This record gives sequence, C-alpha cells and structure tokens, in this order.
Amino acid sequence: MKHSLTYWVVAATTLLLASPLAAQQQEDPAVSMPLKPAVAAHGPVSAKMKPEIEAQLKTIRAEGTKKKHAFEVGYTKAMEQKPAKLCATKRPKAVNAAAVEAQENNNAAMQSKIQTELKADNITIQAPEAGAVSAGQSRWWVPSWLSPVKNQGSCGSCWAFAACAAFEHGHKKFYGTTPDLSEQNIVDCGRTGSGLDAGSCEEGGWSDRAFDYLRCYGTANESVKPYVGVDEACVRVSKKHYAYHWGQLYPNRFPNRNEIKRAIRNYGAVVTYMKAGLSSFYAYKSGVYNDYANTDETDIDHAVTIVGWSDQYNAWIIKNSWGTDWGYGGYAYVDYDNCNIAKYIYYVMPRHSHGRISTAAPVAAGSGGAEKPITMDKSPIIDASN
Repeated sequence: MKHSLTYWVVAATTLLLASPLAAQQQEDPAVSMPLKPAVAAHGPVSAKMKPEIEAQLKTIRAEGTKKKHAFEVGYTKAMEQKPAKLCATKRPKAVNAAAVEAQENNNAAMQSKIQTELKADNITIQAPEAGAVSAGQSRWWVPSWLSPVKNQGSCGSCWAFAACAAFEHGHKKFYGTTPDLSEQNIVDCGRTGSGLDAGSCEEGGWSDRAFDYLRCYGTANESVKPYVGVDEACVRVSKKHYAYHWGQLYPNRFPNRNEIKRAIRNYGAVVTYMKAGLSSFYAYKSGVYNDYANTDETDIDHAVTIVGWSDQYNAWIIKNSWGTDWGYGGYAYVDYDNCNIAKYIYYVMPRHSHGRISTAAPVAAGSGGAEKPITMDKSPIIDASN
C-alpha cells in the first residue's frame, strides 16, 4: 500500500501573506502559552455541592497528595454526570486496508479539482506531516480563534463535539472565520458514506465517522439546529458546512509527537481519543493532568480536540466538551505520556462556507426524505464489518 497520506501533497510552496493561514502564522508565534498551570487553592468550591461529591473530592485530593499529582481538582458539573455519558467514544476497530487504499486513490484523483477551488483563497494543501517543528517550543491557539466551549451534558456525544471543534478551527485557520457547527445535526443524522452510524447520545460513537458525515452530507449552523443533548429524529435542515477530506494520521501505527505537531500546524486542531473515565479527570481544575500512565494502549473512552502543545510542561493542550467550569474554562493540559492521548489522531480539511465541493453530486431526498451521500468516493476508510 502506498505511503499513508502522501496523496494530500500538492505543492510545497508557501502561502501568500494575504491568506488567513499566513496571518495566523504571524500572529501565533511559538512562545509561552497564556495558560499557566498554577495550582488552585483548596477553598470552598460550591455551597450546593452534594455530600457524595464532597466526599469524592476529599478522596481524590488525598490520592493526589499521595501520588504527588501535578494537577489540582475541584468541583465541576462533570462530576454530576454519568461517566458512561461523558466518555462515550467507542474504541477504533481494525482498519480495512483495501478501503484505505481505495480512498487514497480516489482522493488523489480529486486532488487537482480541490486545489483549483482552494486557489481562489490562496491556499495550498500540504501533507499533515510536512515540514519541521522546532523542539522545546510551545504553541496553542487562543480561545478567540475557536468556537466557545460547550457542554455535552448527559448525552454521549463527545465524539461529535471533538470533530466539530477541529473543523471549526481548521476553517478559521484556512479561511479566517470560525463557524459554529451543529453537533445535534450530526448526533441525529450522522451516517458515513457507506451508511454506518457515526453515533448517538445513548450509544456513543466515533469522531472519524463524524468527519465522514461532514464530507458526505455536511452539517448546519448551531443556530439552525441547536444542541439539546438528547437523540432526536433526523430532519432535513439547511446545510452550510462540508469537509473536503479527512484522515487518520498513520492509521497503521501510532504517530509520534513531532508528526502530530506538524499536523496541528498544517491543518489546525486535531481530534484525539484518550482515556478520561477517571474521577480525578472529571474534577480537573488546573495543572498538568498525569493520573493515568499508559498501559493498555487501546484503553480509550473519550474524544477531545488537541489545540496546541507545551514542551515546557510536557503536555498537549486540549479543548473539552464538559463546560467552562472544568479545567481552564474548558481547556486542559494532559501529559504527553498519560491517558493514551494522541495515539488515535484525526484531521480534517474544511470546505469554505459557500457550499459543497462543486464536483460532487448534490444532496437529494431519498425514501422518507432521508439524506443521500455524495459520490466522490465509494470506499470510506471505515471497515464496513466493524
């Protein structure tokens, strides 16, 4: 099989200074981050805290003192939710190698047409892993460049929130504006091009399949289909946001740190799966989270978005979907070598918000008004036997 992801390489030219990406590169130098992992005080956290939550916090803090944790905990609304709902990303299964190769071949054929459309925006697609990243640096994208932190509530939709957050930041990176995508539309209707479910509130799901839904069907603005946090019937809504393509960074092996950093630099924020179903993670407030040393590399249960990194603190910076009272207003540091983070990495190339790719078939109503996928490729990366 061909070297993974090489089909994205179109040219190694530098973007014009007038492009949004060039502007971001100038405005976002590799310097110390605004987020400082300062330890918070142990004072009162909530006058309405339930006794069982208060007892849980005492236990977590006692364990943290014993283990010499590098992070602090406190009351968060996430502690009130059922763990199975907060952490509902399903473990990836084996990838169909033939489907991967078929998708690579199909995307290679589409490459020149996509690049022609992007030319008007002064954008040249690069491979996610292209270029070098200097060691010992920190980089992250400030919250004003991202959509607001949201709260998935009691719905197992972390996989949809992570996918939308990556798409939104990529749109800002390439086109200069940050859209607000409807996670609810993906939860209700999300199916891949081959008809596989992306997920639901009740059953959880996969961010990669959410990306495939964005490629095949697109999604609406949040204002068109607001988030309600329960499974609703799929209804046809006005779509505005589509993906050109998406991919897993090295699907046949785990990528290394530099490869992930280059993907973030070249494509914007990326989705990662991780192990988050831990009481100390629900109560995370500040510092570098390091409470789950990697053992079983397949032990993952949650999807988040990596928006930057800090070599100084040996940590990825993530955006979560548990509300703003968790972590640093919804963001966190997670140690490079903890929680099985950054082993499954997915990136996306958003299409500009003026419609789907012109070379694809239009969406048409099927039986009962169901959505029909576009036909630009017939072999999604996901194995239909999963």
